[in-house]
Amino acid sequence: MLGLELTFMWITGCLFWFQDLMMDIAVKAQDAGLELNFNIFVTCLCDPEAVPHIPRLEVTMEKPTMKTHLAPFLSTSPDNEAASPSPSARAGGGLAIAVCGPRALTNEAQNTVALLSPAQMRRLGGVELHVEHFSL
Repeated sequence: MLGLELTFMWITGCLFWFQDLMMDIAVKAQDAGLELNFNIFVTCLCDPEAVPHIPRLEVTMEKPTMKTHLAPFLSTSPDNEAASPSPSARAGGGLAIAVCGPRALTNEAQNTVALLSPAQMRRLGGVELHVEHFSL
């Protein structure tokens, strides 16, 4: 067991298009000794009873804000320089945020990360943001 815990958060309108791929990833992660949690936020689910059974999958029917996503990582005061590093920072990790979507979503991600203090970023082991904008 590698002792790594990863969380994949995703906001989508359709979970079912990706259920086979997610199941394959969950099985491979488990075989590799990784604890992979899927936190999926579905904005439009036609049949809530048909949520696929995927190990460590949590489906929530809402559209959260970027600040909501980051809240678990920011449990200490932003100005507390003495705060101990997060487990991912101690393991040489950090926080990676990848956002792909409309301008409002990408702006929210960029603005939320820009508000993090240097102390918060150090505590997290660094923060990387990748943004891809698309519109129809």
